[in-house]
Amino acid sequence: MVKKCPRCGHENPDDAYFCEFCHYPLISTSQGGQPPTSPPTPSEFRIPKETQEVSPSEVKGLNYLRRFSLFYVISMFFIGIGSSAFVINSVIGGLIALVGAIIGIYSILLVRLGYSKLSEVSNEFKSPALGSLLIIVGLILTIVAEGVGVYILLSNPTLLNQLENFITTGTLPPITSAMLDLAYVGLIYLIAIILSVVGIFLSLVLGPFRLEKRYGGMFRVAGWLFLFGFLLSFFGLINSYVGFVGFLLTLIASLIFLNNLNVVIYKIKGMRK
Repeated sequence: MVKKCPRCGHENPDDAYFCEFCHYPLISTSQGGQPPTSPPTPSEFRIPKETQEVSPSEVKGLNYLRRFSLFYVISMFFIGIGSSAFVINSVIGGLIALVGAIIGIYSILLVRLGYSKLSEVSNEFKSPALGSLLIIVGLILTIVAEGVGVYILLSNPTLLNQLENFITTGTLPPITSAMLDLAYVGLIYLIAIILSVVGIFLSLVLGPFRLEKRYGGMFRVAGWLFLFGFLLSFFGLINSYVGFVGFLLTLIASLIFLNNLNVVIYKIKGMRK
């Protein structure tokens, strides 16, 4: 006989006290028998039974995500150092921050690769994979919008003066073709921001929750810290101290994410030996 887990449906041996897959209790003392005195805690790492015959896609996906968290931490350090150095030397600070931004873009590509591989194993990772794609699309639209915007302003020197006058005095500039083109660029930029925000939520906030559901650990802690970190970073446009707190929370989230992935990959490799 087998015991079917009422929570996940996994079929366990008849003498099992806890589900082999999700650790849900299958027997109480009133049913006879003595259950283990120290059942697994919710935060304990667990490896799905099927990972003993895991496909290469799952291991590759986890490794891509581990590389993401590592490069993301490096990116944040470069951006932080660049922001500090900007006060001393704007050129050097800008270059250091640019290197950090390039590394950050590479880390987002790793997120896309990671969740794409995991989505081949489980459909629950399709949303994070979609989110990482939205971030990439939003990033491309942002670069295009900024490039076209700069071109329009350089091609129409008077337009920049009109915009500065509008900001200082509130006087509406005349509606010209160049002004309409700039408005379209602003619309593209707004779409890029929306796509990026949705993508960040799906991949960097929802993704860790999906990882914890499958592997256990403390991934959701990283998810919550990513969420609060990004929110505070957004409000950091108003207050630099709030933005710095958001920066620290995101950095801590990346380190927790990295540590959890290291443990999961280590356990999977140990079970496959």
